[in-house]
Amino acid sequence: MKKSLYFLFILALFCLTGCKDALVPKPIKLTCNINTFDAPISCISRSTADADKLYIGQEDGCIIEKVNNNCQTYSINSNRRIYDILEYSEDSLFVGTRDAGLKLLAKSSQQTQTYYIKNKRMNYSVYSMTLDDDKQCLYVGTSNGLFRLNLKDGSTSHELTPIQLGKCSKNCGVNKVVIKEKRLYVASEQGLFVVRNLETDFKRPVIDSLVTNVSVYNDTVYALLENSVFKIAPDGKKTFVHKGRCYLYAQGPDKDEWFISANSILYVKDGYTLKYDLPNGVSTIARQIGFMGKDFLHLACKEAMLSFALRQNSADLDNNVLAVSDKRTGDSIFFITDDLRLHLYKFVYNHPEFKSKSLGKIEGLDIVGNDIIKFLETSPNTFFLATRKKLYKIKSNRAECLLQFSNTKEQNNITSLYYSTAEHCLYVGTREYLGIIDEQQDHIVTSIPVVSDKGEKDTIDAYITGICENEDSIYVTTLNKGLYGRPLNRPQESFWQIRDLSGYESVYGVIVNGRNKYLNTSLGIVNEENATLLPVKHVKSISGALEKNPNEGFFILYYYGMSFKGLDDAGVPEPLFCDLAFSKPCIAVNGRKAVLGCKSGLFLFDGKSGLLPILIEKEEMSYALYIILSIAVLLSAFLALFLLKRRKRETRKALMDKKRINPDDVGMNGEELEMDVHEVAKKVKTLFDALGYRKTEGEDKMRQELKQVCLDFADKYPELGKLSFMKRRGKERYFITILLMIEDIDATIISRVLDVDQATVTRHKYNVRKEIEQLYPEGEFDCKVINLLYDRISSRRK
Repeated sequence: MKKSLYFLFILALFCLTGCKDALVPKPIKLTCNINTFDAPISCISRSTADADKLYIGQEDGCIIEKVNNNCQTYSINSNRRIYDILEYSEDSLFVGTRDAGLKLLAKSSQQTQTYYIKNKRMNYSVYSMTLDDDKQCLYVGTSNGLFRLNLKDGSTSHELTPIQLGKCSKNCGVNKVVIKEKRLYVASEQGLFVVRNLETDFKRPVIDSLVTNVSVYNDTVYALLENSVFKIAPDGKKTFVHKGRCYLYAQGPDKDEWFISANSILYVKDGYTLKYDLPNGVSTIARQIGFMGKDFLHLACKEAMLSFALRQNSADLDNNVLAVSDKRTGDSIFFITDDLRLHLYKFVYNHPEFKSKSLGKIEGLDIVGNDIIKFLETSPNTFFLATRKKLYKIKSNRAECLLQFSNTKEQNNITSLYYSTAEHCLYVGTREYLGIIDEQQDHIVTSIPVVSDKGEKDTIDAYITGICENEDSIYVTTLNKGLYGRPLNRPQESFWQIRDLSGYESVYGVIVNGRNKYLNTSLGIVNEENATLLPVKHVKSISGALEKNPNEGFFILYYYGMSFKGLDDAGVPEPLFCDLAFSKPCIAVNGRKAVLGCKSGLFLFDGKSGLLPILIEKEEMSYALYIILSIAVLLSAFLALFLLKRRKRETRKALMDKKRINPDDVGMNGEELEMDVHEVAKKVKTLFDALGYRKTEGEDKMRQELKQVCLDFADKYPELGKLSFMKRRGKERYFITILLMIEDIDATIISRVLDVDQATVTRHKYNVRKEIEQLYPEGEFDCKVINLLYDRISSRRK
């Protein structure tokens, strides 16, 4: 019984501990892309003219020009490490090297021009460079101090002009130079200089200790010292921000902060702080280890460049959105997160909300995130979810697999799913055929032929890529055979070819906006009515509104980012939010606004240029229920222990009455017994405190006094004589037994004060407990002194 109660205690405590862990927010998740190169990276910089262009300097003297996924390599004809790169013109780059000075590289000819320092020639290192707003002067931070290069028209000088920093005449290393809002910021070994006046401000540092890097955001300066980061407000007030060595500080578009140390990133956003470990660490030998662009923070980590999305997940890991249903009638849309929970969001156009409601876990789903083709609602509380190999029907949060294809190579796949509100039919497109789902038939899919302009029916290799409808017809596209259609409400008729699209290579989808049909092709987006081509590349899918204002335009999802193409907007739209990879089945459109899902959560696009996060509700009630159940188990255990103890006390009293035993006669006065034990404990403490590492004077006398106190105690409580080892008065075990009655004493103390082996004490404690259990198998003690002895030796603290 006792063991069962202890088990209840442990179970309740475990539940409460688990509940505590459940209530603690999970850490936010950093998402990044990784590009690996042949040699370690020693600097990263961005083109001043093209925001998508990066320059990556390597330790072997090579420069990689990276535009999206395209790379071009240049060489400075030297194997010197590259510390910084600055784009001077479309064809020329200033390159800062280790121990080889400043160079100007012409990209077209790959010829270099060198610049020297007086008395040093080329024997210096360039750590950082910046151009003034007019590109008339280049400031160069080097291992030998700060220099200036005159770039005015007609200047042919190849010598750098020194600028003295502070009062020190010795050359000092300059780690970073930055120009923002016509101010020059210099981070050097002498400190941080903020230069507004070129005549006076080079003499007075704002911080007069070593500064390794500097970042500027809205006139607020962040200075990186050897072991700390300080913020300097526009009024000059200095505030401590972070303790520890940082190689880079950066601030994102939502005021989120990035602190980059040698082996980790501290990311701070919305009150959350995440320590993200970098397994290989950053390239600490580099000078410009990272750069924050408009969408990514790029970091040099040995041979790899890690590109972290700036719009990171600000809640827990359940924010990964796998699918979003289309907005049809009403304001409700639904989405699924990667914990397979269904959520509701009210998509109100003029009064948007920024929170969702959890509807519970979906049972019976077996999916992976990138496997989903489409998720849609067909009627209240009824949904269909298509993956590449399975079609599920979801009702009352239970999923039933209606259709499944084999995973064997070259077997059929689901490629599209569409629900026609006019026909109340569910269409499924696959690699091999187009069909209608009918749950009442033996064969759940009824194939519908698509007929070419030559009258050939295709039911073997149609490869359906898109399905849509307008008020009178329904349309289908295939991968490389064309656009097909048929009038609505004629389910038995075939789809006839409307247009041959082989000239556009491949077709990946179709949408309807009013009377216009738009096709997503390999060459761009085609308006089917007038065959005009919008030359947009890297398009994942296009989506339009299925109700309300269908003529406003359509959304374009790229492999990274999205854009909105209004019907009246001229030109090719620029991608927005290129740090986010929105999934094809994760968009619901409402006029010029859209709800989009990705690994970083759910977002509302406001129809202009804003992307606003939507809070994904967690099921906190389950945690509350978890707490209530845990407390109930704990209270039950306490109550059971109380009742058990009460029953034992009543049983013991009944036994004493039956045997006509007077409690006072057998030492059952608990208060007096505790006082006698306390007297023994005081003698033990006095002796133990007097003992040293070596034998001390008077030790033997004090030990004899302790033993005499123990003998007096045993004489007062003769009931101890029931124990076999208490019949041999004055032996080791005789005294050990009495000391075991002291609360919170352990074998080490007993062994020390009685000068006996510790193993002997431990072994005797076990023997005492076993003998008492044999004498009192029911635990019904007839004397307080043995009861107390058993309680003390059974305690976990011994």
